[in-house]
Amino acid sequence: MSSLNTSGLELEREYARGLTWRSLLAVLVGVIVIQPAIIYAYLVGGSGLPVSSWLIILLWSGLCRVLGKTLSRQESFIILTFESLAIGYAWQFVSLLKSSYFATHPLLESLLPGVIIPEWASPSKEALSIIYTTRPFSPFLHEAWIKPITIMLLSLLLYMCIDLCLGLICYQIYVAEEKLVFPAQSASALTLVIVSEGTEARDFRVFVFAIIFGIIYNFLTDFMSFITGIYTFKIFPRGILDLTMYVERMLPGAPITIDFTITPYITGFMLPLRVTIPMFIGSAAFYIIGNYFITINNLWPSEAPWSPGLGWSWIITKSRLYFWTSAIVGLSLATTLIPLIIHPKRTFKIFSSLKKIRGKYAWVILILFLASSSLLAILIHYLVPRFPLWILLLSSTGFSFIAVSFSAYSAGITFGGFNIPYLRELIILSSGYKEFDIWLTPTPFSVGGSGIVGALKQADIVRCRHGDYIKAYLLTVSLGVLASFIYISAFWSLSPFPSYAYPYTVTGWHVEFVDWARWQKWLWTGFLFKQDIVIISFAAGAIVYIVTALLKVPHFLISFVSGTAMYPHTALAQLIGSIINSKVFAKKKIIQPTWIPLIIVGFSLGDSLMYLLSSALTLMGKAQWLLPY
Repeated sequence: MSSLNTSGLELEREYARGLTWRSLLAVLVGVIVIQPAIIYAYLVGGSGLPVSSWLIILLWSGLCRVLGKTLSRQESFIILTFESLAIGYAWQFVSLLKSSYFATHPLLESLLPGVIIPEWASPSKEALSIIYTTRPFSPFLHEAWIKPITIMLLSLLLYMCIDLCLGLICYQIYVAEEKLVFPAQSASALTLVIVSEGTEARDFRVFVFAIIFGIIYNFLTDFMSFITGIYTFKIFPRGILDLTMYVERMLPGAPITIDFTITPYITGFMLPLRVTIPMFIGSAAFYIIGNYFITINNLWPSEAPWSPGLGWSWIITKSRLYFWTSAIVGLSLATTLIPLIIHPKRTFKIFSSLKKIRGKYAWVILILFLASSSLLAILIHYLVPRFPLWILLLSSTGFSFIAVSFSAYSAGITFGGFNIPYLRELIILSSGYKEFDIWLTPTPFSVGGSGIVGALKQADIVRCRHGDYIKAYLLTVSLGVLASFIYISAFWSLSPFPSYAYPYTVTGWHVEFVDWARWQKWLWTGFLFKQDIVIISFAAGAIVYIVTALLKVPHFLISFVSGTAMYPHTALAQLIGSIINSKVFAKKKIIQPTWIPLIIVGFSLGDSLMYLLSSALTLMGKAQWLLPY
């Protein structure tokens, strides 16, 4: 592979095209065929169909082979990357209708007294009544929707600009300069090469066997219980075994669990011990040792007192909300900022390398980022004039960069990455602004750039032009949003939301509203963020980074912090997988290193295929009420 520091002109000459009529047609098929099925599955059952983009890759690759033309690795990359992105934008107009349901819910006044929903967030009850009475083809054709839709589209456009700019900037930092591995993205890209071009028959057989193993594993662990209706009917165990109740007399408040799901163990194959050990230490330090300390010292709040028998899920969820969020935020900020502060020469070198992004276009990227992030802050300030503009500007520029940098750094080291939690809540609560309208505005920062960093890493592995990725990104988002408007309008014309034609809009949306309203009230209790803990954890993170840097232990802090976002059983499973790979497979050469990504992706694909089948059967069963018998 050519150097990642190659100039833009050389990239265009060396890398091949990925955006062709074949890859574009595959994305269009996903938008036209799969997106409406996923929307309908959500409206009926509350969850989308677990359609894997890898299934589309295999089907499309096979079709191209039948027609006598092999699908290139670059085309496969475009399909894999943007199939899920196009489907993801199916929720844009669903969210608008759900927001209007929340805004006009009969319990709004009782749960959130005095709250007034502005017209730029949702149409009024009177306007919605007219819409539901006249029943046009699309509810969004009424003038009451002009402001909410305009704000949604403007914020989406600004988010796209911010994400692309920060994605290119952080790509230069963490891929070109730091040369991080990005395990999950690398596994997918390396598998693409094998599946698309079939360079090694043995490698392709490994991938096929992994798919078959995933299908068999799911059949014996989940699908048999699904078709029999007996949840406990499983040949092999799967899921979490909770041992907390057996040890809580000796270790009160410490969740002790074992994960019997294979997936986290095999993903551990991709991670070195220098990453998985700090991850497990971070998870265990917070949720086992930390929660034990909280419990024996009676530190649980009266609103959420601990008692024997609550189980691991309650303990971890509540401890995150009441104790660990502040610590995680402080450590995350330290992980991102301290390396830039204590290594000024290295920081200057990294940022000087930004001119290599696209040569003379580096300044264009920086200016576009500052302009789009500033416009986002101005848009929110226009909607909520009393909220401090300087906080919005700081958030849209500074916090966007910090959040994307941290997430990209985490994804470059661990399998999947980690986002700083509750950053929006931290910004609003720290501002002291008490009005409710700020919670209805677009988020004053964006974290989507980290996904672009990983995708550009994949583009380098498969040797796809970055320009093709950017064009496909802009095109796919536009198609996804347009399709969302068309399909939601079509479903609404058959029966409005909420209605019993779409059961989840009647039952599920009500539950979501109650949870949302209670969350808004709880946020102001002062438990989520504690300034002293944020400061102390930031200082502790700085010390840990400096010490580990002196000891030449790279990436310890980011691995530790990423572990705090994981359940202890997941971190332990990845540690065990890492030990098995490094101490058994690598030493005895049982499995070739190139097979590991094929095993991970193939197993996940086979497993998801069975979930897709069970979801489709469930959807057909729930839709039978439409029949005349």
